[in-house]
Amino acid sequence: MKMDEAKSRTWTKLAEIKTSEKTLMGIFKAIRNEFDADLYKDVLDVADAINEGYIQICEDGIIIWAS
Repeated sequence: MKMDEAKSRTWTKLAEIKTSEKTLMGIFKAIRNEFDADLYKDVLDVADAINEGYIQICEDGIIIWAS
């Protein structure tokens, strides 16, 4: 699925980050490069956010969702 195809009825897209990274470290770095502040403090926070649905990995990047 591509980022523009991802939809949610209950969550809001906080950010769409174009990246080809699919590893936890790559996703962590892409988020850190996009935001000046540390949205996630380490790779484990990113893993938790993916598991909880706050980060969605797409073909062309990642989406950060807000509830």
